[in-house]
Amino acid sequence: MPVLLPAAEPSEDSRVGAPEWREEALAKSRKAHLLTDRCGQEAVAMWQPKDSVRDPHVAHHLCRAAYIEPWRFRVEMLKGGGTVEKPPPGEGVTLWKSKMKPPAWYARLPLPLHRDARAMQTAEAVLTHARGARLTAARLGRAQHQINVQLQLLLRQREATDVRLSEVRKGLLINKQSVKLRGYRPKSEKVGPSPPPKLVAKLKLRVQGIQPEKNLPHTKENIPRVPTL
Repeated sequence: MPVLLPAAEPSEDSRVGAPEWREEALAKSRKAHLLTDRCGQEAVAMWQPKDSVRDPHVAHHLCRAAYIEPWRFRVEMLKGGGTVEKPPPGEGVTLWKSKMKPPAWYARLPLPLHRDARAMQTAEAVLTHARGARLTAARLGRAQHQINVQLQLLLRQREATDVRLSEVRKGLLINKQSVKLRGYRPKSEKVGPSPPPKLVAKLKLRVQGIQPEKNLPHTKENIPRVPTL
């Protein structure tokens, strides 16, 4: 049968390690935290303006409140008894919604990673420009192809139009030459001028006025003669 050991009584100090070791580890941890804070403040002081470096003996929120106090809008009294808020004079960016005007930022050194950020932005701008240039070149190539197709169609239509115009010119030349040749014919072969319309009308009336007799035989004596003019 298994043997059950009696439960050990809990000690007053249940933490791991000896007290001297724990005190030494706590001291090193505090020293590391202080070193981290000091390095952070020194790094910020390298690029932050001198007037914005806070006093280590004053609370952070108090330093910030005292630092941004000159940025806030000023309330001025008007002659009529009203008030108006105006931004403080000097250079800076006016934040109308926050009613603040921070001054221009003059740092002694560039911001951390500023060069890398600039390089990334430049690379993105170059990539965007290259992509737009490729897209524009593709569109121009497509437009050039469409224009070439239209030009080929126009050239074919022009060739067909030239063929038809050459046939028309040939027909006009033949007509002109035939008219010139007809001018050399003798007078007997030339077609006389057409009679005037009044004479034609009178002839039609006279022809309509003659009615041949049906009972008479068709002999030379009974055939009516058309009156001559």
